[in-house]
Amino acid sequence: MYADDDVERQIRAELSRVVDSARSRRSLSEHAERGDDDVTRRHLSELGILEAMLPDEPGRTGGRLRHVLAAVEEAAVGLVAPDLLPSALALWTGLAASWPGITQGEILSGPTTVAWPGVLAGAESVRRAAEDGSVTGRLGYVPGGLSAQHMVLVLPDPSGAVVSLVALDKARREPLQVLDRSRPAAVVELPSATTRELGRLSPADLTRLRSGWLAAIAADCLGGMRAAHDAAVGYARQRTAFGRSIGSFQAVRHRCADMFVDVETTRAVVRGAIAAVDEGGEDAPALSLAAASHAMDAFCRVAESSILVHGALGFTYECDAHFYARRAYSNAAWLGGVNALRAELATV
Repeated sequence: MYADDDVERQIRAELSRVVDSARSRRSLSEHAERGDDDVTRRHLSELGILEAMLPDEPGRTGGRLRHVLAAVEEAAVGLVAPDLLPSALALWTGLAASWPGITQGEILSGPTTVAWPGVLAGAESVRRAAEDGSVTGRLGYVPGGLSAQHMVLVLPDPSGAVVSLVALDKARREPLQVLDRSRPAAVVELPSATTRELGRLSPADLTRLRSGWLAAIAADCLGGMRAAHDAAVGYARQRTAFGRSIGSFQAVRHRCADMFVDVETTRAVVRGAIAAVDEGGEDAPALSLAAASHAMDAFCRVAESSILVHGALGFTYECDAHFYARRAYSNAAWLGGVNALRAELATV
């Protein structure tokens, strides 16, 4: 585990301001579904959040996954910036391929998504032509696919995988009906799309890449958990029953305490995984699997408990608690799901 450095503290402070000034969760979800949350997107672009992941250059601090995942975590608190996680995964993937063009901002110029058939994307069939590198196929689940201008695509080959940048200007996109409306997704069909090879990844590179993906989804879970827990505690303090705050009742107190334990244990394991990935530690694959599986499970528990603490109000659409439950259940299905990740962890 590590303490925030100056860059992270600044990122968290800026994202907290974005969350505090955001519209209601319901309004954010409606804008996200339409892919037109331009205010938040422009604000994050001005802050240069993704640039924090770039390698150090003269006059620039960056090159660490932890800086961008601090932003991912804070964005999840308010369920803002639906493009941030897929764009961060795309940039991390491009960096894994040692793509020099990233530093010139080719990914950073607009919303970018990512697909990795067999890991994330629900690919039914994707083929890469050996002659010109064009890609044809159908991707059944692409987060941020409605608004993305480019896609970073990971396709296996005999030596590991090839990473390509795909222009989505001619792609056919169909909105998906997803549980988490604050993070829209699409079916994307690529009719012989033009690609540019960014680099090739060895099996060891792929392992580190996936560890970063797992740490990212765990950070997203942590942010949502924090918000769900804070909302429950805040409501328990202000809501009264039988002349006393409901937070004074033992059952409610214990449930809030259990939520707090889930949040803090998740914070510890997520930070440990991020540090291991950044440092290239041998334990990074195991720690990232542990972090993701624990965070997914704990987020579901905390989101459900938040609904229960809110009582009858928690089961209504007017209460924000259900938005976090939607994010929790959706995250729990990413990258194979909790059970698959734990089964894999047992073999590491």
